[in-house]
Amino acid sequence: MQLRGITISVSGVDRVLHGCLIARAGQGVVFLDAGDSELERRFTFAHEISHFMLDHLLQRLRALRGLGERVLPVLDGERAPTPEEMLSAVLERVSLGVQIHLMDRAPDGAICSWEVEESEQQANRLALELLAPAQVATKTLRRFLGDITDVTGEGERAGNHLAEYFGLPQSVASSYATLLLGRTRQRSTLTEHLFGSK
Repeated sequence: MQLRGITISVSGVDRVLHGCLIARAGQGVVFLDAGDSELERRFTFAHEISHFMLDHLLQRLRALRGLGERVLPVLDGERAPTPEEMLSAVLERVSLGVQIHLMDRAPDGAICSWEVEESEQQANRLALELLAPAQVATKTLRRFLGDITDVTGEGERAGNHLAEYFGLPQSVASSYATLLLGRTRQRSTLTEHLFGSK
């Protein structure tokens, strides 16, 4: 970031980042690790763009819708909110300060906050929807796997197919395939689950 003339204070431990989003005033900059593969960078970019939409733009739009355009200078960091604006923000359940900070991690890089975990999961889901929409990916898997009823044990083959078809990193494609295959399984009723099928 220093090469681009951008300085920002980030608390936390020094660790490797695959990607990073810095957003302010309705604009954002995404940084990617040049050492990652093209597929990793592609997914990371979609993930960071998802953070931009969900954690920055959407929160900003909610504040503007709830409080009006007069709070735009507050959202852009040009002035502090008035007491009336702070009260209105509480009543409208919107944030007027820094919207979200997701960089804090444990020394080993583990997520230590439910807020961060939830935001990361939502960004991953939207990134997958942008790159490999669930409806399309499910149809693709059904065509690829053929007319089989038991998809148990097909996770690796399905993951390889999604990785190749949609250009996803292998680890992401494998877990996504598992989720999609789980969705296609016929769900048992509560009675069958408790007492077994006849």
